Amino acid sequence: MFTPQWSKILLSSNTNYQLYSRINKSYLIMDTTPVLQVLDKHSQFQDIVRGSADGGYYHIKVDNEKTWVPILPGYTIFTKIKNSIFQLSINVSNDQKIMFSWINFGENENDISNIIASNSQPDQFQSLIAYISSNGSISIPNLLGFNISGIVRVLVTAVYQKYPHLYPQFQPIFKTYQVTEKTIGVVQRKAKRLRREVEDSSSETFTCEGLLITTGETKHVNYEVFMTLLIENKQTKQLLYNANRQIKHLRQKIDTIMHEQNKMDDNEENEDQEECLMARVNKIIEESKLRSTILVSTEQFMYLVLQQPCGHCGETCLIYKKTKVTTVGFGVKILVSCQLCETSSEYTNESSNINFNTCIATAGLVGGINRRSLQMVLACAGISLQLCKVSFHQRQACTFEKIISAAGTSADIALRKVIEHHKIQGKQIIPVSFDCSWSHVRNAHQASGEMIYDGRDIDGYSYKPIIAFHIVEKP
Repeated sequence: MFTPQWSKILLSSNTNYQLYSRINKSYLIMDTTPVLQVLDKHSQFQDIVRGSADGGYYHIKVDNEKTWVPILPGYTIFTKIKNSIFQLSINVSNDQKIMFSWINFGENENDISNIIASNSQPDQFQSLIAYISSNGSISIPNLLGFNISGIVRVLVTAVYQKYPHLYPQFQPIFKTYQVTEKTIGVVQRKAKRLRREVEDSSSETFTCEGLLITTGETKHVNYEVFMTLLIENKQTKQLLYNANRQIKHLRQKIDTIMHEQNKMDDNEENEDQEECLMARVNKIIEESKLRSTILVSTEQFMYLVLQQPCGHCGETCLIYKKTKVTTVGFGVKILVSCQLCETSSEYTNESSNINFNTCIATAGLVGGINRRSLQMVLACAGISLQLCKVSFHQRQACTFEKIISAAGTSADIALRKVIEHHKIQGKQIIPVSFDCSWSHVRNAHQASGEMIYDGRDIDGYSYKPIIAFHIVEKP
């Protein structure tokens, strides 16, 4: 596409300049350096053409649709009128009036520093029309480029950020516009970096990514071509993003599968190791005939516990281990907390089906040894932490009830067999009730039972002797 020489010179002088074309194939350059100002008068639509002093909009057709185009201070363009380069800009006075300023730089395209004429009035560029003495009618909105959709979008965006209710239809494209402007900013920064690399290059030609970049000639493209390149770049980046995202998803999926596989392998290995360990332990016990003869010191037990790695993260360093010890008689429980993974493991000196306190108390009962004698025996073996008196007798009481019940059941079975045997022999059996006192042991309650009498007459006795009896205490 043909680009005028004056626009090429301006575009090469400032990267903030953007080239636009009008419907009549004429060109203008917008300076994006100044910040667009949104005034209070822009809070509502008022057409400046209809003579409103507070008007801040042109109500004109843009792409065959009536649009309110804001007139914003800071808007600046360069254009060519009758072979002269003009700068047209919108400013604001101290009393918040919109000022229309223009500067004539003359016909010298290579030097726009020479000001031929200038003016600034709140007159919608009527002073400019009088200056150029045009015979035909001049449309100021067309001269400013206010009917170019790209420029209108920039102006509307500035107003939308402050007064979004004025352009509700602009909401869907506002985000896309921000993305576009951000992308353009990224491209401009990369262009500056590329220009520095070209300037630093001693050669007249510079190659980057397989493209030839010349230092002597600058080529400019219009907005449509520029946006086409941006769209292709965006599409390429999106494809790359989707590919990387898919790769990341697949990697996560592979990692998950590998983790599950390793976990299954570890579980199988742990199960195999556990079975192997138990078999090895049983083999050692059987070969060495150890049975239950091992006593372990407290220091050795604690040493073995603290040497164990964390069951969750495998940490073995002592500074990350926090312990809590609980003792109940001969039973010891140690809770080891890992401060790295915040998990806990419990260790004890008892098996799941064995209670040392009950075993010791029952051993004293069965062996006929009182608590003090049993304590002395254990103390001589080096066991200093023992059951208190209350716990000792409570556990004996639980066992004593079982012994009494078992003894009563055994005696009842034996007595019934004796009675059955004597009944077969024709001996007489009578039930009796009586009170008895076991003064040498304790005071007994009323008792009842069965006695077995010998049916033979014995010389010297006026009654038949009792050969067996069974007594049951009553409550």
